[in-house]
Amino acid sequence: EQLRQLAALVAAVEGAYGRPMDTEWAYTEAGELRLLQARPVTTLHPLDEAMITPPGEPRRLYYDFNVASEATTTSPFTCLDLAVYSDMSLAFLGLAGARIPTDPEQVFFNGQTRQYINMSHAFRLV
Repeated sequence: EQLRQLAALVAAVEGAYGRPMDTEWAYTEAGELRLLQARPVTTLHPLDEAMITPPGEPRRLYYDFNVASEATTTSPFTCLDLAVYSDMSLAFLGLAGARIPTDPEQVFFNGQTRQYINMSHAFRLV
């Protein structure tokens, strides 16, 4: 029930502003949901067009693999950077010669300038 309340609150905030919002919220000791603040989402890197969820569609959650694994990797990768990073990662895993997909519907994929994990697949299993 709390998840439904939270989803409704976030949808109302985003509906009021007409865009995705970073929301902060809390439950009171009495169990009442309260909106603390909301502001436009800011990200280090813009999402690839193929990753943007169309209005009215279920949201997809992406995990930026590079920011999490390399805290110093805060700028977009060039095509060469991404290719070398991908090839090295696959070789380390014993998968030399394999290719990481570019389709955001895949679990792990290369975006235009970052590597991502589509976490929506994991949450469907829960």
